[in-house]
Amino acid sequence: MDLIQLYTDKCSLCGLCVDVCPSYGTVDIIPALCGYVQSGGGSDESNPLEYDIRLCYTCNVCTAACPKDLGIRKLISAAREKKTKIRGPTEEQGLVDPFSNNNIYKKSVNGNIRSNLKTKGERAMSFISPAVRLRA
Repeated sequence: MDLIQLYTDKCSLCGLCVDVCPSYGTVDIIPALCGYVQSGGGSDESNPLEYDIRLCYTCNVCTAACPKDLGIRKLISAAREKKTKIRGPTEEQGLVDPFSNNNIYKKSVNGNIRSNLKTKGERAMSFISPAVRLRA
């Protein structure tokens, strides 16, 4: 059974998921997400989503509160996946993408972040007594 059909069949829009959600406060997000995920997958976004899907913490509290074990997170994940396919990765996603030029890990090894960390580490070592430094 696909995700949208699962929500259509099982979700009663009782609102228990949004009652515990730290990001969203209306049950209207569920039909909006279903419509967005179900809409065509062209190169342009013909059915824009009115909710900011970046606000979801993916904490899964909504799923724990849902009597049908659905919650909002599964729909959010599907909407994020669709949005990434249409628009490409966001700058935030690029920070952890291993092939991105904006990758934070590459910057930390090759750039200023690494040298700042080394400097801070050297400063931290200056506070440790010489006897402890010798044992390390």
